[in-house]
Amino acid sequence: MKKRNISYLWVCVLLYLYTMLAYSPLEFQALYTLVPAAFGLSIIASDNKYNVYMKLLFCLYGWILLSWTSAKYTDLATAQLHQILGCILFTVPVYHLAKKHKYVYWAYGMWVLFYVVCVRFAMNNIMSISFNFADERLSQESGGLDGNHFSQYTVFLTFILFIFGEFCDNLKYKKYLIFSFWLIIPITFYVSIVTASRQVLLIGVPLIASLLYIRYLKGSSTRNKTQFLLIASVLALMLFARFASTYENSYLAQRNQESIEEDTRLTLLKNSFEVGWENPFLGVGPGNFCKYSFNGYNAAHNSFGEIFANSGFPALIIYVAMLWIFINRQRKRYRYSQDKRYLMFLIFGLFYTIDNFFMSFHTSPRLICFFILLATHAELYYKEEMNKKYLIK
Repeated sequence: MKKRNISYLWVCVLLYLYTMLAYSPLEFQALYTLVPAAFGLSIIASDNKYNVYMKLLFCLYGWILLSWTSAKYTDLATAQLHQILGCILFTVPVYHLAKKHKYVYWAYGMWVLFYVVCVRFAMNNIMSISFNFADERLSQESGGLDGNHFSQYTVFLTFILFIFGEFCDNLKYKKYLIFSFWLIIPITFYVSIVTASRQVLLIGVPLIASLLYIRYLKGSSTRNKTQFLLIASVLALMLFARFASTYENSYLAQRNQESIEEDTRLTLLKNSFEVGWENPFLGVGPGNFCKYSFNGYNAAHNSFGEIFANSGFPALIIYVAMLWIFINRQRKRYRYSQDKRYLMFLIFGLFYTIDNFFMSFHTSPRLICFFILLATHAELYYKEEMNKKYLIK
């Protein structure tokens, strides 16, 4: 047991080192040394038992591998398989950490550290006090960190800070964590403007509102609800006054003026499902949809269309099943126990699923791994609560 604890500790160290080297000249070397080492150590230290989410993820990747045989552009298919290999190498050690109460919060901490690295990278590349919001957008041209991913990491950080506040028993630390969650609210609006990301407004803002409802309104007295709504209204007005003029002069404001019909993502979503229905069993091959899209170079820009078009209907069913099982389990557990923490996990599952219409999550190590982390944490919490319930006192 002691040797296993030492191995888990080294898994944390290796993953944290890799995270610290993100967007640095040494990132490539770290990817092919530190991550495989963490993967190998986690396999040695663990019992190698996988929950339903990991099993379905392995099935999804197995079917995507099979769909390689239908690819016309094998170079693109092979490139996506390399991405999937990276997802497996990164997700497995994080999954094994998330199964352990002692290490699950260290796994969350890795995402907090990663966000700090992203902010530092962005500030050193394109952000300045005189930043012109109308002319620039945080994009892939900045050297690897694009606006969509930065926005998504902000959404993840929001949820992590809420989780820390909900699971922290130390009242002193809990106050700081709750304050940190409130601090992320103006940061969310700032990031949406800097990245010109409508995704943050469509996902991040409703998510924050839902989490605030869980913490301050659900089950509270009328007096407390009134006090909270008054304070929240004042803060919202202050926030609006601060960001209104900045928003009006931003590229985000220009993008929001576009009609839905002009949005390329909607066209790609429709296009990807058309291609998928034409090739329902194995699709057109991993990473190949971009060659069949309406303009001949865009990916689907959403998980569901990308999976369906590239790997067929079976792959889509597997991915949807993974998300549905998580959502349905949290719904049933909350309905049975009325424990707000299950409601918190349920809210995450719903917003994560909706978010999949805006980006391809299944081929990004940090995006798909975050779902596995949350899902495994939910299972860990359920197991611990059941042990308490049936404990002989």
